[in-house]
Amino acid sequence: MMYRGSKDQIQNAGADNQFTYRPTFYRVGAFGNYLFFDKLDLLGGYIHSHDDWEWTQGAKTDQYAADTYRGEADYYIKTGTVIMARIDRGTASITPQPTIHTRAWGIGAEHGFTSTGNIVGRVSYNQEHDGDPVALLDQPTRSSCSTFDSCGKRRLKMQKAILIIASGCLSLPLYLGAQSSNVTLPQDKGPSKIDVSSYPAEQQKGYKVFADKCSKCHTIARPINTTMTKPEWERYVKRMMHKPNSGISDTQGKTIFEFVAYDQENRKDKNPSAFFKSLSDEEIEKLKAQQH
Repeated sequence: MMYRGSKDQIQNAGADNQFTYRPTFYRVGAFGNYLFFDKLDLLGGYIHSHDDWEWTQGAKTDQYAADTYRGEADYYIKTGTVIMARIDRGTASITPQPTIHTRAWGIGAEHGFTSTGNIVGRVSYNQEHDGDPVALLDQPTRSSCSTFDSCGKRRLKMQKAILIIASGCLSLPLYLGAQSSNVTLPQDKGPSKIDVSSYPAEQQKGYKVFADKCSKCHTIARPINTTMTKPEWERYVKRMMHKPNSGISDTQGKTIFEFVAYDQENRKDKNPSAFFKSLSDEEIEKLKAQQH
């Protein structure tokens, strides 16, 4: 993913020297995941941030830079039950100050208590060690000190250990690729039904399962109007059936995959321009910004 843009930003909010300026910001990154043996989902990614920064109005523009790395592993013991682990590493700095290093990790487990997933229990332990390059400074300085302590500036380091037990919470939205249900996609505005009268009887039955299960967490129009390759559909269905709030059994997952694969080959591939490809994270974020 790659994104470059600008927006109005309030600096020194609430202070006497509050002002608004319009920095340019830049994001570039790479993300991926792969599901092994229908059980182990490995996710990883990297993102680089590079933004304009002004300490005071009209001052020389400095630069905020950050690099973040993330890895996550989810192991699905059975449908609706997952063990999770994650690790994050990163750096952040605002010129001309030294670089701040951040790190975090966490482990947890989640279980859906109902087939629809509207009641979910989660327990997790998370630890973070990080610093804020802005909070470290009482006032901006351009001294040549090599460390904050040697300049008499305060050092900010947080260590947090959080134990969270949550039950009876509303289920989180599922994703189609990287697409969450709290944003309206172009696919959502398309047809919400498929004429399967010419499909084989087995696929007509599959359509009923697809329409029932794939409309719980997002519009049914979304998958109906999205085009993907057969391997992409396979990965998507496998991930969705392991989500706590999907309520999709192994048999139903196989039925859904066989239907979407048949529908892709016999309807979508014959007129690909009439359908939408899965959107990237960058495109999703743009839509969210426009709609919220």
